[in-house]
Amino acid sequence: MSALLTRQARRWKSQQVAHDMPHELYEALASGRAKAYERRVIRNLAKVSNIISDDGGIRSYDDFSTDWNYSRSVFGHTNKCELCGHAPIVENCVLVDEVNGTEIMIGNTCVHRYIEIRDPATGRVLNDKEKSAFLKENMTKAKAEFKKQEFAASYPNVMNDLKRYESMMNSRKVSKALARTVLNRIVKYGFLGPKQRRQWDDFMFDAEKELSAYNVRITQRKAEARMRAERNHEASANFAQQIAKNRNLWAAEAETFIELSIDIEDELNAWEKEMVGRVQSKIRDEGGIAALRGGYLRFREELVARHMIANGLDIPLPPVAERLMALKNTGKLNKWETDFIQSLMGRFAQGRSISTGQQTVVDKLLSKEVKA
Repeated sequence: MSALLTRQARRWKSQQVAHDMPHELYEALASGRAKAYERRVIRNLAKVSNIISDDGGIRSYDDFSTDWNYSRSVFGHTNKCELCGHAPIVENCVLVDEVNGTEIMIGNTCVHRYIEIRDPATGRVLNDKEKSAFLKENMTKAKAEFKKQEFAASYPNVMNDLKRYESMMNSRKVSKALARTVLNRIVKYGFLGPKQRRQWDDFMFDAEKELSAYNVRITQRKAEARMRAERNHEASANFAQQIAKNRNLWAAEAETFIELSIDIEDELNAWEKEMVGRVQSKIRDEGGIAALRGGYLRFREELVARHMIANGLDIPLPPVAERLMALKNTGKLNKWETDFIQSLMGRFAQGRSISTGQQTVVDKLLSKEVKA
């Protein structure tokens, strides 16, 4: 390189660093392009690129544009595109010059039109269709990240608020569903959609006032629950006392029945003695005499009547019973016949009928009256 070119190259490089390159140079680089839009893109990219080669020459757009590589997509910035100058733009891409480490932010559309994108895995240059899909996917991720950051800035305490109002929200169907939706959305996406944000804002507008009222209700409910517990405790104590009193009464009734059966034990057959024990258990364990039903009740009533008869009490008896007792008192009947008559006295005293078999035996016994 000649000394003149070397000096010129140094001068251009120093001017480039100082962003003091001649405007005509940028115009020259953009010349030959039919559309004003394209010429503006070339001029703007040239102003931030290294357009001076090492030998002092001027690099063409096709050469210096390859210095810039797609870095990442960002969403939400409202800057001006550093290539076409369009503003505002919210779907942006960051380009980086790997040589000098500088970055610029341009619109998503300009990246698709003017910047080559390589497959991150293979390094292959993507065609237009692949580039469009790649940018769309990355922009979707950038939007989600922007929404997460924006939501975190706008609602920094949402998780604490969910915890603070948890009990109150779970006490009502609508707010319980809202709490579940908000939590699930934040865990899954990191932000709320427009509808959920409106619902959350509406809830938070009166949340503190409603929480105060809720806490008052809870305090009142606890006090009422305590009173109910005290009443139940008192009722339980009274009930336990009544049960104990009843059991003492039942035990006394059972003891009286046993003593009664002992008084006439000689009159009882084996089945009746067994039945005495069963009736006694019923009286003692299942509610006293008042709880007896069916055959147990009839047996007890008949045994009481027999006990009165055995102790000389004058109780009304039907004529047939009077005749049988007179026959028994003659002393001419055997033990079985005597026991049989005694077993029927309680039934007769209660006005109950006897079975056909018993009636047959009674008839046979009464036939002995004349002989007696």
